[in-house]
Amino acid sequence: MKIFPPAKKKMDCRLHLHVLLVFAILSFVSAKFTTYGPDGPVVVALGEDVILPCRISIIDKLTEARWFRLKSSTASIIHLYQKGEDKPECQIPEYIGRTELMAEDIDRGKVGLKILKAAISDEGMYRCHLETDTYFDAAEFELKVTALGSAPMIYLEGLHDKGADIVCQSTGWYPAPALVDKDGDGLGEKPVCKMTSHQEKGLFSVNYSCTVEKSRPFSCAFGTAFSSQERRASLYVPDLLVTPSSAWIPVTICLLILFAIAVAVVVGLWYLKTRVNNAKGDPETGRQKDKEGSELEELRSLINAEKKERDLEKKAREMEREEKEALKRERDALSTELVLVKATTGPAPFSPVTISLNPNTAHPNLLLTDDRKSVMFRVADTPARPSDGAPGMDGAEQRFNVTPCVLGAEGFTQGRHFWDVAVQRGGGTRWAIGVARESARRVCEIGR
Repeated sequence: MKIFPPAKKKMDCRLHLHVLLVFAILSFVSAKFTTYGPDGPVVVALGEDVILPCRISIIDKLTEARWFRLKSSTASIIHLYQKGEDKPECQIPEYIGRTELMAEDIDRGKVGLKILKAAISDEGMYRCHLETDTYFDAAEFELKVTALGSAPMIYLEGLHDKGADIVCQSTGWYPAPALVDKDGDGLGEKPVCKMTSHQEKGLFSVNYSCTVEKSRPFSCAFGTAFSSQERRASLYVPDLLVTPSSAWIPVTICLLILFAIAVAVVVGLWYLKTRVNNAKGDPETGRQKDKEGSELEELRSLINAEKKERDLEKKAREMEREEKEALKRERDALSTELVLVKATTGPAPFSPVTISLNPNTAHPNLLLTDDRKSVMFRVADTPARPSDGAPGMDGAEQRFNVTPCVLGAEGFTQGRHFWDVAVQRGGGTRWAIGVARESARRVCEIGR
């Protein structure tokens, strides 16, 4: 009789052994793959470039690298490297154009992200996420931004019965600076001091004020926790500024009283001297007044001469204008007289002429008599009469076809001529008589 359970038990053990080995191998590999960032906070000066390094624990080529900005409960992508290229379209607006991937050792699992011109708003927590073909992991770290303030300026703010108030002031810090060491060199008691600060446009200004009661060195130095640099200034406070009140206050009052008395004496002497000089009539003062009076008189003479010269010029212009107007009137009168003389005693008398009408130019509504001496207007429409023509024009071109007109057969090129015309009016007919060139247009209305 065969018993199978022991063999089955042996197979189960081998199966469990294989499962345990696979699980142990996967756990060992997973434990070895880790992403590392900086060991501590990364510190950068305001306005400088900073590199955020990131690497994995094994030597392998990275296929993807992401950097996130962590704010509260959100994580925003500030740079993405994927499939061998950067993806700027995934960046948040604050970092567009301000990040560069440092990928020299990307095949060995090492990368860095450069942020250009660090601003105060860049301070905070970041996460780098690295991937290979098989594994991925992330690490978080902090970026600190610092700004080194101005050199401290020490000045005396005031004096009182307890001593001198000394102020040490510096601006342009981030974060708010701290006093590196309080004033003191082991000489006597520490002064009574207080420190205040305020923030403007992201940067801090600090005032460190102390009341100094004794003559002693005074110094102040400021710095931040994330920078080894500091700003320092020092001053020696002399005895004159910290003389006890029982001594310097009476002395000051006496000096002020003596100064006031001296000023009053000087002013009084000057006033008396002025009165005496005015009463006696100082010769020098008299000569000065005479000189000023002569200069004033000379100036008045020059002004009067200038006025007279301007009046003469004005009168000369008026006389010239009147002469021109008189000459113009005389010229106009002579021109009128010349026209009258020419009209009455012309070069030659008018000669009478006999005019006959040219039927070739007569409008179709005009009827000429056989002797061509008279013309009559008829209202009825009548076909245009044929024309015998004329030099340079055919019959249609010579005849008036719009305005009822007719030209004379005779023409003149020179001389003075006249002729008589008898008009019989009736029926409201209008008429006109005049002269025209032989080339007058026939096909248009003639203006009146």
